[in-house]
Formats: sequence, structure tokens, C-alpha cells
Amino acid sequence: MTAALTEKKRALLESALALLRAGADPHEITVSAIAANAGVGKGTVYEYFKSKEELVSAAVYYNLQLLSARTAQAVQSQTSFNGKLTALFDCIDQFITCNQQLLRPALDAALEADGQRTGGPCPFSAQDAQSFSAPLRDLISCGVEEQLFPPPEEAYCQMVIEGMTVAYVYTAHYPGAAKNNFNARKNARRMLVSALRAFL
Repeated sequence: MTAALTEKKRALLESALALLRAGADPHEITVSAIAANAGVGKGTVYEYFKSKEELVSAAVYYNLQLLSARTAQAVQSQTSFNGKLTALFDCIDQFITCNQQLLRPALDAALEADGQRTGGPCPFSAQDAQSFSAPLRDLISCGVEEQLFPPPEEAYCQMVIEGMTVAYVYTAHYPGAAKNNFNARKNARRMLVSALRAFL
């Protein structure tokens, strides 16, 4: 999706993201505000999106695609398992820090918009899913090469990584949690390696 965007459509998505990141309520944000912030006319919005809700939903997915691209690049730039895992944590931290204002309400709005679709395709494609999983496969392959754990079954590996990621986010970023980034990363790494070693 990100590579095929026109300049105006990208500007609209970036505009919606900027407003949401600044704390705008996705239910109260207006098409006029998004268009003005993007430097285009209100009518331009409807050349690309049927409604404000569809635009907000697309902006959330676009945000996740940006995260996927940044994570893939960061993880692939490292040559060791620890380096790749640190890069993954860095990307998660940066994403959460930059998107604190929009994460919960915007995701709710995206899910609501998807529920209102009448036969329209979900913007999150199989290609997107492959892009999201690519840096994780890279990480696991590196761990296998370093003989930290045996080659795991793909479904089990996916489950372990998702569990580790949720545990890390909860420990490092959940409101009210005792935030200790170093310990959170150390424990998440221990959880990942131990679970993958257990797959014999």
C-alpha cells in the first residue's frame, strides 16, 4: 500500500495521523480539518475515501504499515540475534511513544469502520501480513543459526513471539506499570529463548 500511494492520498493519511497523534478524537475529527491540514480541498478527500470513517481506518492501517517497514529495515540491518531483538524493541518503543494519543481510540475507530463495511475489502492484505512477519522470521532464523534454540514450528513460533511482544508492551508501557526498560527487555528475551528451546 505505501509504495502505491498517490501524493494527495499520502498527504491525507499523514494529515489524519498527525491530528490523531495530537489527541484529536477520531469520532469528532472532521473531513474539513483533515483536508486543511493536508493542504487540499475537502472534495479531494472523497476522491479517495467514501467517508471520514474509512479515511481514519485507512490511516490506522497505514500507520501499522509504516511500523512494519521500519521494523523490517531495522531488524535486517543487524547481524546478531541480540542486535535484531534490540532493534525490534526499539521500533516498538518508538511506535508507542509516537502514537500514545491515538493508539486506543483510533484502533477502536478502525474496527468500528471495518464492521460497518458492506462487502468492501479490508485494507490489511495478505501481503501486509507477510511484511509484518518478515522481520520476526529473520530474528528467529538468526537465533537458530546461533544455536540458541532448535528450528521451531511456524505456528508455535508465531504464538511465542506474539506472547513475548504483548508481555513486553505491558511491562514497559502499560499505564501504571513499573517502567524498567532494561528489565523488560531482559525478561522478554529470556521468555522468547526459553519458550523456543522448549520446542523439542
